[in-house]
Amino acid sequence: MFDKKLNYFDVVVLNCFENLEKVLKVVKRTKAKLIWASTTPFVSYGEDTKVFLAENNKLAAKLMQDNDVVINDLYALALPKLKQWQQKDGCHFNPEGYTRLATQVAAKISTAITPNVKTR
Repeated sequence: MFDKKLNYFDVVVLNCFENLEKVLKVVKRTKAKLIWASTTPFVSYGEDTKVFLAENNKLAAKLMQDNDVVINDLYALALPKLKQWQQKDGCHFNPEGYTRLATQVAAKISTAITPNVKTR
């Protein structure tokens, strides 16, 4: 995956990815319907954190796609609305933000657990 000389950032991303792969292998054995949600953006820790989250989300989304896991992209939902939805701490959400995130989470779960209804 990483064909360049690894720096600290790359090692951290790679470790997170490898751990996620291990967890996914275990939970797939349960035969449960899996839904993976991306990490929401937070800006309180600077540009390095923003890049780290984006890279982790990208790698994790590819892993989930390759394993037929439903993806709930909360990062993409929240990113354009951060100024309206995020609290001043740059990490947590305000009531509107949490409501919007929860609405999408509930919709993804509902879709995943609702059996396909055949109509005549």
